[in-house]
Amino acid sequence: MPRRERRQRPFLFSAARYDTRPALSLSTSVSTSKKESSPTARRASERRRFRPFRLLLLLLAAAAVALFEPHTFRYLLGRLLRCEAWRHSITLHIDRIEGSILEPVSIIGSQWNYESRTGATTRIVIKEATADISWRNLFRRGSARWFQRLTLDGVTGKINLPTEDTPAGHRSLVQRNIPHTFIAIAPQRIEALNVDFIFQTDADYVRLQRARFTLSELEPGVLIAGAVIVRHPWLVKTFRDVRGTTKLDGSEVEIASLTIEPGVAIERISAKLDDLARGHLDFVTQIAAFDGQIRIEAQTLPKVRPLTFDATTTFSQINVAKLSAFLALPNAAGGAIKDGKLTLRGSPQDFSKATATLRFEAVNFQWDARQMDSLTVGATLMGGRVQVPELALRQGRNQFNLSGEFALPAAGRKWWQDEFDARISATIDNFTDISALMLPQFTFAAGRATIDGRVRGKDEKFDGLLNIAGTNLQWRNAPIDELSAAIKLQGNELQVTSLSIFNDGDFIRGRGVVNILGPTQYWCVLNASVQDLATYAAILQKPIVPEPLAGGAVVEWSGEGSAKGHSGKFLARLKKVRSLGASAALLHPLNADLEGTYAPGSLLFNRFMVSDDDAAFTANVAVASKSVRVENIRLTHRQRLWLEGDAVLPLDLWNAWPNTTLATLLDDTTPARVRLTAYDLSLREASRLTGWNFPIEGIVRGEIAADGLLGALQSSGKLTLQRARIPLGWSGGALTGVEGALNLAGQTLHIDALSGRHPTGDFRASGLVDFKDPHAPSLQFVLTSQQTELALFPERAAIKARLALDLLIDGPIRSATVRGTAQIHGLAVGGFDVAAAWREPELPELPRAFGFDAAPFRDWRFDVAARGGLDAAVEVKMHLGGTGAAPAPVGEVRFSNGGAAASRPLPGGTIMVEMENATLHFREGHPRNPTLDLRATGSVFGEPFRAYAAGPITHLVRDIDCAPPLSAATIHRLLAEPLIRPPAGEPRLSMRVPSIFAEGVDAYEWAAPADWSGEPQ
Repeated sequence: MPRRERRQRPFLFSAARYDTRPALSLSTSVSTSKKESSPTARRASERRRFRPFRLLLLLLAAAAVALFEPHTFRYLLGRLLRCEAWRHSITLHIDRIEGSILEPVSIIGSQWNYESRTGATTRIVIKEATADISWRNLFRRGSARWFQRLTLDGVTGKINLPTEDTPAGHRSLVQRNIPHTFIAIAPQRIEALNVDFIFQTDADYVRLQRARFTLSELEPGVLIAGAVIVRHPWLVKTFRDVRGTTKLDGSEVEIASLTIEPGVAIERISAKLDDLARGHLDFVTQIAAFDGQIRIEAQTLPKVRPLTFDATTTFSQINVAKLSAFLALPNAAGGAIKDGKLTLRGSPQDFSKATATLRFEAVNFQWDARQMDSLTVGATLMGGRVQVPELALRQGRNQFNLSGEFALPAAGRKWWQDEFDARISATIDNFTDISALMLPQFTFAAGRATIDGRVRGKDEKFDGLLNIAGTNLQWRNAPIDELSAAIKLQGNELQVTSLSIFNDGDFIRGRGVVNILGPTQYWCVLNASVQDLATYAAILQKPIVPEPLAGGAVVEWSGEGSAKGHSGKFLARLKKVRSLGASAALLHPLNADLEGTYAPGSLLFNRFMVSDDDAAFTANVAVASKSVRVENIRLTHRQRLWLEGDAVLPLDLWNAWPNTTLATLLDDTTPARVRLTAYDLSLREASRLTGWNFPIEGIVRGEIAADGLLGALQSSGKLTLQRARIPLGWSGGALTGVEGALNLAGQTLHIDALSGRHPTGDFRASGLVDFKDPHAPSLQFVLTSQQTELALFPERAAIKARLALDLLIDGPIRSATVRGTAQIHGLAVGGFDVAAAWREPELPELPRAFGFDAAPFRDWRFDVAARGGLDAAVEVKMHLGGTGAAPAPVGEVRFSNGGAAASRPLPGGTIMVEMENATLHFREGHPRNPTLDLRATGSVFGEPFRAYAAGPITHLVRDIDCAPPLSAATIHRLLAEPLIRPPAGEPRLSMRVPSIFAEGVDAYEWAAPADWSGEPQ
């Protein structure tokens, strides 16, 4: 056979296999029509006819060879994966592909992004994916999976289910109507390592960290997570080492036996992966937790936006204490929920459009300190309204029932601002049992009560009636035999149609109306009669009265009020009313008989009498807008007249109360008028009629008169004071033995020859007070003292100086200036611990020499020269400046020839230090850091040394001069411990050791040529 024919035969044979009949037919036709054709022509025609088939076979052969070439295979596989992802609306990015058709394929660095029509997004980044591929399924049509096995390493991703609808224009991917499911490209077995995945809805999420899992249709899989983090409004928690099993059935994944913490296990949860990626949540969960069972069936409605849930949760035998601990609730909880069911259909972002039902029954329920034997709750949410057909609570022999409905409040509104209806019923057979339900204090309560009523509201208008009745009630030791009240709601008014409280002859009756919304408006009538207020001390606590009271009271009051003002009338008769509390010793029992009326800017007493067993004060009192009128004043003591007169005081009580100050109380536009005459008035007895036991004494005689405006007040009169005791605050200090005379003339109060004793010494004073400016009167006093003892540096050193004072106090009372001299006759000074100057690394600043923190003395300025001393041991040359709050001494104090010594025994000898002289120099601008110049001598084992210290006390420069065998280091070391006082000798000066120089040094006696109980010698 020719060579050409041999080459063509396979092609002809192959072509004939594909299309035999057409070839024969064509050949017959040609033969018939062209009988003259030669064999050579027929062969040429056949070659032209079968040339396309030969080209196709060549291409198929080339493609088959190319698939076995790795680079071509990887390129084609990458294009195929991107095409398949595109068909399912997935954007895919691949860094590189490794492997070939004959070995597993590894995809390195892939990113998969999917966004569904509902707005749900899935983002997955895989570090490395190794796949075993069934090439036969790859080229077959249908949903058969072509990934047989997929191993993933380093998976991070997120599935985000938005609650709000995502505008179509914001979606980056085009949704394609492809009949295949998303899960079609998933393998039959998946194994994932190093997984970090987040399931998120808005700000809430569940995150798996350091997880690994296997999913297979052929065998059970496992799920192990190093941490599961939950961040939701009702649960914020991290679970460690979570383990469970998995199962893959088509696109449905089931997780079982998932123990998230001891006592809490998810027995089964199943969901479809492709639905979840599309934002369609559909799962069933069975949970064994808190000693009970919980089953959840939930799904989202894919065609309803925004995100809408349809969920049913049933639960039974739930241990409330364990549930509370799991949720990390701060309140103590206990009991058990026997059974319950919750259904929800709607969006969590808009509960007003959701439908929900809840019912559960709990026994031995506890919440914080409240306990109840049983609690049953049933509620329904529909159309934005909550209906509560059943809320029953039982505690002991007490039963509470509530039913009704209300609208879910909109943002910024309260539930009672919209339409609501509530029915209340309670039978309290034992108030003591309520202590377990309400507050522990109810253990002190007893008695029976019933409550019954109904309240409705709409558009902040209310309608309803509430009846309360009680018998044999008791709060601690306060008894009430009978209580009844009827409360009616109408519009925006709360009407107390009747209130009655009775107990053994005591009673309270009342009725009234008050606005519960809008501007304040009320009217009320109240009558009360109590034989002894102490019987009801347990009830009459703050804020009713500041302290328990005793005594009888009869009160009648009727009044009304609004934002424009208050008016009414009153009557009060009090008998020996007194305090039983902490201030009982400071208060004095009083009787009072008060009757009057009040209106805006006016308070008029028809009767005003305050008395005790011996004295009585009566007057006609009227309080106007800017004045207080007190007429026909009579103060009597056992039928003896002590005080009489009239007064018009320019006091603006209405505007000054309750934040009363002198500036707000005094009124400069109202004329004052005072006419008072005192006849041997006892300050002690008269002050008690204020209700306070003021520690004040003295006898006052004389008369005073004043007329005019405060700024131009003209006064006259004279008062004498004898055997007086004037307290200086409540600390116990007082001026005693006070004698003197006060004269009024024009706008000046003259003080003549006022004398007495102060806790620190004697005093004599004379001068005047100018009250042209009643808000800031001026002083001009001369104050002298023959002997006053003043404590210096009281915070630490407690040095005392005995002084003779000659001072002038001049200027406005708020900022007066004190000038004069202070002659020092004696000192009781803390002894110097001379070793402390070398022992202490740093000495602290001195405290204030003295100080006044109360107004107005803290703002007074001082210009006082202090001179004196004691023998040759102490010499003072000082000038005192500054203010009462910050005194500023300038000058020096010298100690010399004192022989201050201290010693301490040592093994084989003694160390002794003796002061030669010392000077404290107070510099201007440094009142608490004077400079010290100290010189001392000493000896160690009989070897002498000298010591020096100089400079500011906070930064002393120290030096020790000694000869061998002594050394400065040795002496410093020996001085590191405090020395003891020297042996007792002849006393020369009484001294105490100040802690500022050495803490804990013993006190010892020094020379004193003065007798402290008498005058200087």
